[in-house]
Amino acid sequence: MSDYNVNSVEEIGLVLSNIDGTIGVVGLDAAILYELLELEITTALVFNIEAFILYATILGNDSDVFEGELVTRAYTDPQILGGTYILNDV
Repeated sequence: MSDYNVNSVEEIGLVLSNIDGTIGVVGLDAAILYELLELEITTALVFNIEAFILYATILGNDSDVFEGELVTRAYTDPQILGGTYILNDV
């Protein structure tokens, strides 16, 4: 038990569907909106959470993401650059 590290525990989900770059994922009950998810070859951004499934949009090529693929939480928020130069656009 002394080798057990709480920080090494990962939450793992499963891709249920991939339709036009939007994936349905089950098993990530503690995920939050706009959190990044890690897939085998790309990342995804959570944009909708329902009772038993969450939906995320794939940031990159979605042709290699298949049903049954494992998904893990990245535990990070996306970094969106901003500054005074965008104040006039808001």
